[in-house]
Amino acid sequence: MRRSAALLAAACLLGGSGCSKDENKTGDDKAAAGGATGQPAAEPGKAAGDAAKAEDGAAEAALDPAALAEKIGVEPGPVEYGADEGAAAVLSAAEGKVEIRRVGNETWEEGKADAQLHEGDQVRTGDAATATLTLVDESSVEVAEESAVAIGSRQATEDPASSAAVLYGVARFSVADRAAGEGPFLVFTPGGVVATKGTVYTVGVVASGQSRIGVEEGEVEVAGAAKLDAPISVGAGKVLLIDPGGELGSVEGIGDGDWGAWRDGAEADLDVKAAAEFHAHRAEALETELEAAYAELEVQTAAAGEAEARAEAAEKANDTAAYEAAAPDVGGAVDASFAASLRLQYLTSAMMSDAYVADALYVRHPEVAVIIAPARPRLAGAILWQKKYHAVADLHVEPLRAYYYVHTPVGRARAKLVAYPIPAFYARSRIDYRPAVVSTRVRFAVYRPPVMRASVRVHRKVYVRGPRVGWYASVRTRVRPAPARVRWYVRPKAPRARVVFGARPQASIRVKTVFRAAPPRPRAQAVVRFGGRVNVRGRGGAAVDVRDHRTAVPPAVDVRDHRSGADVRAGAGIRAGAGVRIGGGGAPPAVDVRDHAGAAVRGGAKVRVRAGSAVDVRDRRNGGEAAVRGGVKARVKVREPKVKVKEPKVKGSLRVKGGLKIGH
Repeated sequence: MRRSAALLAAACLLGGSGCSKDENKTGDDKAAAGGATGQPAAEPGKAAGDAAKAEDGAAEAALDPAALAEKIGVEPGPVEYGADEGAAAVLSAAEGKVEIRRVGNETWEEGKADAQLHEGDQVRTGDAATATLTLVDESSVEVAEESAVAIGSRQATEDPASSAAVLYGVARFSVADRAAGEGPFLVFTPGGVVATKGTVYTVGVVASGQSRIGVEEGEVEVAGAAKLDAPISVGAGKVLLIDPGGELGSVEGIGDGDWGAWRDGAEADLDVKAAAEFHAHRAEALETELEAAYAELEVQTAAAGEAEARAEAAEKANDTAAYEAAAPDVGGAVDASFAASLRLQYLTSAMMSDAYVADALYVRHPEVAVIIAPARPRLAGAILWQKKYHAVADLHVEPLRAYYYVHTPVGRARAKLVAYPIPAFYARSRIDYRPAVVSTRVRFAVYRPPVMRASVRVHRKVYVRGPRVGWYASVRTRVRPAPARVRWYVRPKAPRARVVFGARPQASIRVKTVFRAAPPRPRAQAVVRFGGRVNVRGRGGAAVDVRDHRTAVPPAVDVRDHRSGADVRAGAGIRAGAGVRIGGGGAPPAVDVRDHAGAAVRGGAKVRVRAGSAVDVRDRRNGGEAAVRGGVKARVKVREPKVKVKEPKVKGSLRVKGGLKIGH
């Protein structure tokens, strides 16, 4: 594994293509080793070296990794995935120097063919290198040289769908036709969002922040960041530019389709300092927008939970009228939550792009150090913002999909397409309401992807929760990028660009990392702070949500099953066996078992409690003590704040089957 280097503007932790041990050579060393561009390497000047030293010292004082992690609410380090969790994509082909960085990681590793890629993982290509990715929805991504892409979230939209982000460079997408119940394929650029249902197109991003979308076949919908709620369509043979500010240009003819020439021309006369200033300033603005978007997502997910609790109460009372009155509130909050999540994914991808390009500019042009140094902490934090988003999407947003299928008119229709079961009480109730317009619930403009029509000729499984392990083995021989009518990317024989593409590092790079190496942790431990609670997701299809009501008096921990959108349901909610462990110091703990669904929970589970915390699993239907049928094994540690409890009463011992462990 190679460590991203840094003398860094962006701490080099977001690794522009110049930040690895290979590039601890001078320009002459690189030229002697057979560098790629055929251009003479510039000698680092004394002024550049002095500027680099000054920047390094200033950045050391400004960057506090622990404070950065505390501010964003997530710790650095890779994520641990269970053996039963399938990958979201596969690196199906790699030529030349191709590298992978796992979500939450600071370092890059060699990318080999058939490498598994999870949501948030990034792939970058070096000089004269190419890569091809195959996503779980059988779409393909061809990555040109000196480019970087990231795997997107399948939880960002109500209907599950694959997605990706182009951080820098050029990538060609061959999007598979949508299957029944599948959402649109999304591509995020620093300038906006592209939605497709089944087509072939190319996306380019250059160092200025400009994006370009060119369509070969079919049609795409493009929303610029300046007006996410006002998308336009781009048809076959057309191209659209998005300026660095997110404003959409006019739709024009695509021409000869040579993306190599476009890229070189777009960067040929770019002012390096102006580009560095743009990315540093935009990162500052994006950080503010991210904080606001997370606050809004917290409000909407909380509203969805409260409205769903009213719907559940109506179900228990068998009160159809009460449920039909509560359903619109559930639907409105769910729609707003997914819209906020989609905006967060765009903002997160744009922040990653800013950090990546700023880093690449610095290692090639050390004179921009004085510009990037003040922005170094937020640029370094981009990797943490990305990890936080994917953890929040998995633990807090994806569970709302159950509410979407059960409580919204559109969701009910889509649930049939993916064979999602609707409980009998809800199925008997009529919910033909018109959902509230999302813009009336959220405080910023959001993009609403189109609802895809079911295709009768596509028979492909749509993974609602997550891909199955080994899915790639059955598609590897038949999924290929669409044939290009012309050679879509041709490297210029004599590149004029001296910014990122076509430029060489101009100073030796001292290897240095910003964050201390950390062992992989389960996704349940990824989010330190979101909504005042900690969620723990089970494996093997079960989902456990352990909430810490830190402001409640007395404090309580509730256990929920998000597969049905309800709390632990008499043996259906928590399965595969074990107990709940909560650690802390202080007085002996109290154990109370609740079943939100109704009948007392039977069977048993084992609850092992360490002093100082309380596990509260209650039976809301009859108020009795309960055990958990089936069970899941969860280990949860609530460290901050300390929980004070009254003299406890421990009743029963819950014995479990299975052995699933969930750590926090």
